[in-house]
This record gives sequence, C-alpha cells and structure tokens, in this order.
Amino acid sequence: MNISSNDGNFFDLTPNSDYFRLTPGLLNPFTRGLRALEGNDIVIGSVSPELIDGGGGDDWLFGYVGNDALIGGQGNDLLRAGQGSDLLRGDEGDDILAGDLDGDTLVGGSGNDTFVLRTDLNAAAVDWIADFDPRFDGIGLTDNLSEADLNLEPWAGGTLIKIKANNRILGQVANVSPAELRARFAPADFVLDDNLNRPINLDVLKNPIQSLKDFVGEDDLRDIYTFTTTNTPSSIQLQLSGLNGDANLFLVRDANLDGQLSPEEIVSVSASRNPGTQSEVIESRFSVPSRYFVFVQQAVRGANTDYNLDINVQPIQFELNQAIPIGTFSTRIQGSLDDFVEEKQPAKLYKFDLPQPSNLQVNLRGIYPSTDADLVLFQDVNNNNKVDFGEILGVPQQQGNNPEEIFFRGLSAGTYYLGVNSFAGNTRYNLSILAAPTTDNFNNLFGYGLVDAAAAVAAATDKQQLDAADPLTSAAKFNNIGDLNLLNVAPAWKAGYTGKGVVVAVLDSGVDLSHPDLTSNIWRNPNEIPGNGIDDDLNGVSDDVNGWDFVDGDANPSPESNDQRGFHGTHVAGIIGAQRNGIDITPLNNTLEMNGLEMSGVAYEAQIMPVRVGSFGDVSVSNLVDGIRYAVNNGADVINMSLGGLEFLNNEVRKALEDAKGAGVFVVMSAGNDRDKLNPSEPTFPAFYAFDNLGVAVGAVTTPGKQVTIFSNPAGSITTNFVVAPGYEVLSTVPITPRNVDGYGILNGTSMAAPYVAGVVALMLQANPNLTPDQILEFLTATAKAEGITSEVRET
Repeated sequence: MNISSNDGNFFDLTPNSDYFRLTPGLLNPFTRGLRALEGNDIVIGSVSPELIDGGGGDDWLFGYVGNDALIGGQGNDLLRAGQGSDLLRGDEGDDILAGDLDGDTLVGGSGNDTFVLRTDLNAAAVDWIADFDPRFDGIGLTDNLSEADLNLEPWAGGTLIKIKANNRILGQVANVSPAELRARFAPADFVLDDNLNRPINLDVLKNPIQSLKDFVGEDDLRDIYTFTTTNTPSSIQLQLSGLNGDANLFLVRDANLDGQLSPEEIVSVSASRNPGTQSEVIESRFSVPSRYFVFVQQAVRGANTDYNLDINVQPIQFELNQAIPIGTFSTRIQGSLDDFVEEKQPAKLYKFDLPQPSNLQVNLRGIYPSTDADLVLFQDVNNNNKVDFGEILGVPQQQGNNPEEIFFRGLSAGTYYLGVNSFAGNTRYNLSILAAPTTDNFNNLFGYGLVDAAAAVAAATDKQQLDAADPLTSAAKFNNIGDLNLLNVAPAWKAGYTGKGVVVAVLDSGVDLSHPDLTSNIWRNPNEIPGNGIDDDLNGVSDDVNGWDFVDGDANPSPESNDQRGFHGTHVAGIIGAQRNGIDITPLNNTLEMNGLEMSGVAYEAQIMPVRVGSFGDVSVSNLVDGIRYAVNNGADVINMSLGGLEFLNNEVRKALEDAKGAGVFVVMSAGNDRDKLNPSEPTFPAFYAFDNLGVAVGAVTTPGKQVTIFSNPAGSITTNFVVAPGYEVLSTVPITPRNVDGYGILNGTSMAAPYVAGVVALMLQANPNLTPDQILEFLTATAKAEGITSEVRET
C-alpha cells in the first residue's frame, strides 16, 4: 500500500479490497486522514481520533475508540462508530450507519440509508440523525425493539425518539416531524452482529474435517461461517484452496461469549492474505472453548472465485482425572522426564502442587523432525474438571519441532497442570522443570497483589500495624463499602488518616466541579485571582483557580457538555476523594445521601486537582505531558492517570514522569483493559514505565472474590511495580445531568482500580508527608497481599 498520497495529506490504501487495522497515532502526520480508495475494504480504527474515507466500493468502516470521522464514499457501506463521539457520513449509495457506544452524528447523504439506534448506549449518550429523508431512509432498531415500544415527541423542529418503558432518549432526528417518522422503523440487529451477510452456522465442530465449497466475487463479497468448539480447548486449522481469483481468509473468536461478533473482537483477528490464487492457511492452537467466525472475502476488486474451505477442529483431550502426579514442589526442584505423545490422542497431563508462591520454568524439547508438539500450563480454578477461558496461563505455540518454554514469576500456591499435545505426528519428548519458592511475592498476573491501605499506612509511619477497626457498613442499597473493605481502609480512617492536606491531580476527561460530593474537595490555587485574566502566580496560564483544561486551553477543567465520555474523570475523582457519603455515619446526620446511594472516596478529605487532558480514549501525547508538568509545578503530591495506549510509549512522556519523580510527586497508572481481547503479556503504556520506578501500574480485581478481571492487563514476567485494586462494577460520582440526576454511575476497568490506589497513597502521605516516591513504591508493594487472588474465569 502507499504510505502517503502524492501531496502527503492522505494515508492511502491500495485500489484493491484491503483489510487494514490502524495503530494509535499512525495518521498523525496525515492532515486529511486515511483513504481506502477503490475495492471492498474493511478498515478498523484505533484508540486515536481518525478520519477514515472508504472511497469507492462497498466498505465496512469501524472507528473503534476515539472521536472519529467515517466517510463511506461511493458504494453501499456499513459504518460503525465504536467508542467516542463520532461523525458518520454515508455519502453516495445505500448505507448503514450505526452510532454504537456514544453520542454520534449520523449523516446519510444520498441513497436509501438506514440509521441504526442502539439501546445499550451510555446513559448520557444520544445519537443525532442530521439528514433523514422520510421518503427513502429508515431507522433500524436493535434488541428486539419495535416502533410500538417508542414514543415520538416533537423537539426543536425535529423529533425525539424515546423508549416508552423508561423514557430514555434513544435518538434525535433533525427537521423531521413525528408523523413523518411513522412506519420508518425496522429491525436491525443483523448490523450489530457485524455479519454483513447472516453467517452460516456450522454448529459444534470436531472431527472430521468440515469441507465447504462456495463463491465470492462482485455479487457476493464475503461469506461468513460460525461454529462453536467442544467444551475442551481445540486446535483449529483453516485452509482456503481451489482459488481462481484472489480471496482472503479471517478467523475471529467470540471473546466476550455473547454469541455475536462484536467490534472489539475484530481487532484480534487472525488473517491469511496471500496474493493471487495461492492457498490461505490459518492455525490456532489451544483455542479456548468459544464461538468462532470465519470470513472468506474477495481480496481484489473484480476478482471472482470459487473456493474450497476446509475447517479442521481437533479437540484436545484433557483428561484431568488421568493427570500424572509429579509431586509437591515445596523446595527448589530441578529435573526432567521423557515421554511419548500421539496425534489425535489425549494430551499427556502432569499435575503438581505449589504450597507457596514459586517461580516456574518449563521446557519442552527433543521433538522428532516433521512432527509438532505443544506445551501448555493451566489451572482448574473453578474445579469443574475442564479448561475454561481464563485458566490457561502459558502457551508458547512454537511451530514444528522447535523447543518450547514457559516461564512464570510468582506462581501462586495451588494445583497446576502441564500438558503436552501432539499437533502433528507421534513423538517422544523431554520435559524439564525448574521450580523454586520465591519470597518476592511477584506474580505474572497480579504483580505484588492487592493493596492493603492499613498495612501501607502502618509501614509509612514505621509501625507494625494500625489498631484494628470493624469493617465499614452502609444501609444504602447501592454503595462501595465492598471495595473499601477489600482495601482495608477502615483502620486507616480510624487512625485519623483521610487524605487531608494531600493534593491528588486527576489527569483525565475533566471533573465536575459542582458535584455535591466533590465540590468541597476541589483544589484551590491559592495564588490565583479568579476572572481577572492575569497570570497572578506566573505559572504560564491565567485564572486557573481550580486546575486547567489543556484540550480547550482555558481555566475550566470540567468535562465538556457535549463530551459523551466526559463522566470518566469525575468517576475517577470520586473514587479518590468523594466525601464520606453516609458510610458509617448515622443517617440522621447524613445530609449527603442521595436516593439510596452511598459511596466514599478512599481519601475523602484529599484535594482533587482537575487537569483535563482529553476525552476517554482520546488523549494526545502533548496534552498528557503538559498535564503532568502542570500538576508537578502547581503542588500536586500524587498524579492519577487512568489512560493508556501505545502512543504513550514516548520519550516526552518518560521525561515528564522522570521529572515528576524528581520533584517528589508519585504517579499511579492504570494497567490497561485488553487481556480478554488482545491477550497482552504486560501493562500498556504509560503504565509500563512503572518498570523504571516511575510510578505504579494498577490492575483490576473483582469485589468480592479477588479475581483478576478478565479484561485487566497482566503484570508480566519481568518484575515491575504492579499491584491490583477493585475495578469491577465500581460505584462513583458522575456529572449530574437531566438524565442522571443522582450523579452516580457504575463503571468497570483498571481506570477505576488506579484511583483506589491513588487514594491509598494520599492516606500514606498524610501519615508521613516526607515519603519519597521510592519509599511509597516500596511500602505499597511490600504490604500488598497476594493470598487468595485468582483469575476471573468465564465458564464455557
């Protein structure tokens, strides 16, 4: 493909049918974005904001994350927004425009267009249909909604579409009356399946090989098949052959187990795109039990081809009750064993116990030439005698007879299984094991473990422990005491440590300064006179009384009213420093309780410094760097960054973090939420810089259960400053709007876990203001608790 157009303004794909996934920041040098040109293209955006133009052909454009602009161009296109406040413009042709997860602007252009409205949008998000033509266009409804379930109400010259059952606004249609919208609705769940054509369901696949014959070309752009595997891991091999034109092959796993093909699952696609009439092959070994989707797609415009598709699914027989016991590794052990494994026979399983956390290294070698054997490490967490998603801990998957190795740091105490499976041929092998108890308590999955607020504060004050305290209680139906008790904050509160006098900067999408649970804890710049337009404190910006907005360049760090993801920063701020709202307070004296909701920040008397650096999933490197420097230069003691992406693998970001540490400011960073989609092996950036002692990376666990959430990025095999905190169904503050009068919301993510840790750091700094960043790291990691933490498992 071309790297750029002749004038350098566009990133151009080829004139053929392309499959292309953008990486963060790739389009930054190209002022006018990406052009797919001719061909029937699939283009998937990244977490950055992007402009994607489909050009000619029948295209499928998906924005993913970020505030994107998607332009269909010529042809009958499908445009899906993904996360972010996006602009979708169909242009010519009969297009389908789906707003997806946030409030988007949909412009159909000419042709018979379908505007798809979602029922699972964010609470504050409403799609706006700008050019609906009731003569030609239609509105697609999802989740089994029909026109009978809706109220159509006049609105500013247009129509509000509301759901009768809850009066929720589903969409806004400009310049069209309710009467003109009547009978213009139709089911559109097929769009959310991302199937373009309905998939052919092959049901449960196992032996023998499933062989299919069909055609793709100008009149049938792609065929989609779906199948499920048995309740044991399987090896999957796809072969596309017999081509007389160019076609491509794709395999996608239903990662969230909802039985449908979701946009976030497309990004983890396996693909084979050989040129011309060459055969296409995809191999996926130790594929977890799941639903899978197979795409056969025209690769070059004008190509018409018959094809043969062979789908070979070989269930891997794990007979856990037949596993060979190889011992309890209570001390350092080193040894090897020789064995034999046969193709299409049960995998050889070995069972061992670790009575304490240990480092484990396993090597598979000596595999015969022309054969292929694979190694796997797993744990039966839920004791159901099978291998579920989330239980496989290591799968090297080397090709052929190449040696394989698994290395795991700080493997928790428990029972584990090693498996050797033949992918091709019968072979002998040597399996060597080196296991050694470890005292550093570092684990590949959860690092040093769950933060313990009381223990961390005790360490900060050079005490063995704080006085015991009863667990926190709440009479409210909705509260966050489970999270607070999991963090063991009650003893710290009882000792008088509430974060008072500590400033925590929240680098995020902005903070609602008027929220009643936050307003008294918002940082006040003591040297700035509000509203005089003068930089009184000579810090480079004027009137920054309560922080700064680096997106708009002004002194109002609240989220923008039209930012559909603006609630993120307010939610983060509440986890750190919302007032002690009813928790362990006599109801008669609780003037803050709102509608049966009670939550408290960890450091409920800390000061929150709002620094707006972008919207959720849309933060530039320059804004982040400027935000870090602003926080450091204006008195922040702690910085929370619940954000991440490869674009922050950046020397400027690193230098800003180094300067923050040099100034004595401690940084807390979310680890990332990609484990269930992209299967990463370590934290994302900037959290990875915790490896360089520039802060702490934070993963997420469930409350209750202490299970590392299925989405939380792991700590990795390299020892780094990594801890975990509650990050699942977290209740906290969100901006109060006409559609959310309570001012609370529940979110998931390592974005929620990080501020819990930032709040604990504020308690530590109140207890001992002289702590250095290195001391905070030492105390946080040394007092974290690894006991009882497991991985969240999704039983299939």
